[in-house]
Amino acid sequence: MLQTLASAYGFGHIEPVGGSENANVNTVLFQVLEHNQRFISNQPQNNQENKEKYFAYNMDRAQLYRMGQHFDYALDVLSQRSNFSFTINEQANANYWNCVCTNENAWFKGEIEESNYVNQIQTCNSMYAAKTSTPLHIDRSPVANSSFDVLIRKAYPNPSKGSFTIELSDLQENVSVEIHTVSGKMIWSKSYLGKKTVFLTDLDFPDGTYLIKVVGKEKAESTSIVILK
Repeated sequence: MLQTLASAYGFGHIEPVGGSENANVNTVLFQVLEHNQRFISNQPQNNQENKEKYFAYNMDRAQLYRMGQHFDYALDVLSQRSNFSFTINEQANANYWNCVCTNENAWFKGEIEESNYVNQIQTCNSMYAAKTSTPLHIDRSPVANSSFDVLIRKAYPNPSKGSFTIELSDLQENVSVEIHTVSGKMIWSKSYLGKKTVFLTDLDFPDGTYLIKVVGKEKAESTSIVILK
């Protein structure tokens, strides 16, 4: 990623943001991916090495979007998987992540419950194992944690123009919600009583990435949000 960023700067495809705390992460991400697309499109795809690079590039794109909770973009990349998956293992890998991303997107949008999400992911794993005889598991998910020892279940929509819904793992008698810049400066806070869902509306902050910190009775937890107007 750092090599890609340095290369993108060198070609003048994106401008350094100089460490600005309100730097638009999404814009930088999309510009880096655009730079990669320019590079990869100039490479011939008529040999095995370049085919493997093309597959890796597209899967990396999908994973970057996925981990940033840009599921529509990730699924758009994966919808073209037949154009960049050239072997049986590559096809199985791409199909697997399309299955995972589809269900993460549904969970993130509240279309399925967590128990259903877990069952669907197990189905994805079984499909992959059947094709490759190799089991797979997800090390990191941008939307769900199967452990119930979490305070924040999810924050959505993310990104948004300034309104977010924060779902907590259980009813909190007394909880405070803070918003911090990525440098750690607290810029907003509010306390709530008897809440399992907190609604943040019309946050009037510049475009950028922020940290939401939820402080409960026994623990505190943070997650990132993106404001993009």
